[in-house]
Amino acid sequence: MLDEAFTWMGRIKAVEREYGATRFGTDRLLVAANDDPSILEGQVRRPDIATASMHLEGTYIVRVFSEFETALQHFIRAFHIRKPTGAEALVNRVRDRGHIPQADTDAVHRVREYRNVLVHERSKPVTPVTIREATRFLCTFLSRIQRIW
Repeated sequence: MLDEAFTWMGRIKAVEREYGATRFGTDRLLVAANDDPSILEGQVRRPDIATASMHLEGTYIVRVFSEFETALQHFIRAFHIRKPTGAEALVNRVRDRGHIPQADTDAVHRVREYRNVLVHERSKPVTPVTIREATRFLCTFLSRIQRIW
């Protein structure tokens, strides 16, 4: 159980690095396709690449939150805490067990709410979160339970 939180923080940061690599590749592909449209093969078209690029950060925010949520589920299991229904309750249950400051919890809920807009196409207005902010908020939360997990 030692270093479990650290391991999950590493997994979250790995997703952020993967986003950076994919962003780099997508940006380069768009430039190359503009310079030479013949490099695109099969069903891949420039508008498809542009759309993928436009949605890339949101896709990785969903992935990074998924890693975080799985980490919290592992924490709950490790301490034999009754698993709550839903991500909001899960975050709050871990907050209570880990005595995590409300500001850190609020930051995680910002990521969760933005993720919900992306995944569930909710019309509730929320402030977008960048992948860098999401990673920082989620890792900060996990770092608060590192001493007990």
